[in-house]
Amino acid sequence: MNAEKEMLKYVRYSHVFMAVFVPVCLAVSIALIIAGSLKISGIVDLPVSWPALPVGLFLLGFVFVPSLSYRRMINFLRDNGIYQEAVTDFTSAKSFMNDRLRMGDKYIFCKRKCVILRYFDIRKVVQDYRFENGQETSRTLNAVDTSGNVWFLCDLKTNTDNQPGLKEAFDFMTSRNSGITIDF
Repeated sequence: MNAEKEMLKYVRYSHVFMAVFVPVCLAVSIALIIAGSLKISGIVDLPVSWPALPVGLFLLGFVFVPSLSYRRMINFLRDNGIYQEAVTDFTSAKSFMNDRLRMGDKYIFCKRKCVILRYFDIRKVVQDYRFENGQETSRTLNAVDTSGNVWFLCDLKTNTDNQPGLKEAFDFMTSRNSGITIDF
């Protein structure tokens, strides 16, 4: 397998996600859109059909968002002329955090998240905590770029400060760009 295919396989959403989740969401969204349309036209008078159209349209978004973000990332790299540079950097990238992140000399590659970031573009790296009823439900590692956009890098373990490989990943990031602020 060549380096380009290996990089694309690493960053794009998994085939299981695309093969299972997307068709199910597509079928449910089409069914809900039809049920909502029938309610609006007065053919069906079920009490559950009134929210069907907006819910169906919302689920339809889940079908197209993964492929759009993947295509947008690839187009951005190609349009800026840095696609081949990213592919070359991926071949020498080091693995961090149980291979959820790979970091090369110029780029960070996020497994299954359609994210390839240049160190040059990153302003801050933060841990995001989500709480529900006083309990931590999720923890993620995010990067804020120079434009203020927030990029999801990877999931972290909840309810623990012992994240394997996190300190090494932070040290590697700051060695590539000393202007990155680590906030956690």
